[in-house]
Amino acid sequence: MIPIRTILNDAPTVTVLLKGGDGVLRVYRDLASEGVQYPYAVWTLISGHAIDNVDVPALDDSIEIQIDVYAKTETDRDTVFKAVRNVLKHHSIINNFPNIGSGVPGIYRGTFTCSWLVEA
Repeated sequence: MIPIRTILNDAPTVTVLLKGGDGVLRVYRDLASEGVQYPYAVWTLISGHAIDNVDVPALDDSIEIQIDVYAKTETDRDTVFKAVRNVLKHHSIINNFPNIGSGVPGIYRGTFTCSWLVEA
């Protein structure tokens, strides 16, 4: 699968923002742990398809993931969003920046999607 945590954990610009005192990177797949410290990021697989060829089975898949960044302030959200995006743009194609709020008062959310090619 896509090594989001590994890629982000290897990026000092991200770890300085998303590692807690316990040294654990606050990047989660699908859902964050309850009561997690802000800011944090969540990634979710939202779609994918095999890249088929006429004469051979698919060698690669195109996977689209969504990254959500959550923070207590707009400034923190924007800082983490930019740091995560700037790391992942070297590994994927950034596609979309949907304008979606968090739905929770006092929590700020930033979202983007990106496409990855992975071996089938």
